[in-house]
Amino acid sequence: PGVVTVSRQAEKSEGDHDPQLCIYVDGSFIPSHRHAAWAWVAIENDTIVAEASGLTPEPALSRNIDGELQASLQAIQWLKSQNKKGQILHDYAGIAFWADGSWQCKSEVAKRYRAAVLPYLGRVEFCKVKAHSGDKWNEYVDELARKAFLKS
Repeated sequence: PGVVTVSRQAEKSEGDHDPQLCIYVDGSFIPSHRHAAWAWVAIENDTIVAEASGLTPEPALSRNIDGELQASLQAIQWLKSQNKKGQILHDYAGIAFWADGSWQCKSEVAKRYRAAVLPYLGRVEFCKVKAHSGDKWNEYVDELARKAFLKS
């Protein structure tokens, strides 16, 4: 399954203070497909600076949860590649609770996610947003995840 990443560089002058970098993440699943879809969008000053979407590398074990966790992992890896810190905004609580150890990892997908994000926890903070509540960036990333199936 392919990954599409789009980056946009915002112009900054020397000495500009970096605003809070917010990355919205989401996953999607359709029963007719073996894999889950994932997407993330990075926002600074209410402007998209980067986004990516794709399908999980393995068939989904936990439906859309696989996509949710893959989106978070991909976003965190992007932060590392950009040498930035940021806030992951998610509508699925497991993204934060498995990462920080609040929830016990019983499923294979949760165990793999926890192991993969553990080294990056100092780079991110997590913030839960309500799904389908009209938050424009949460709605945007939800649609981006759904559209990932069309690219497969």
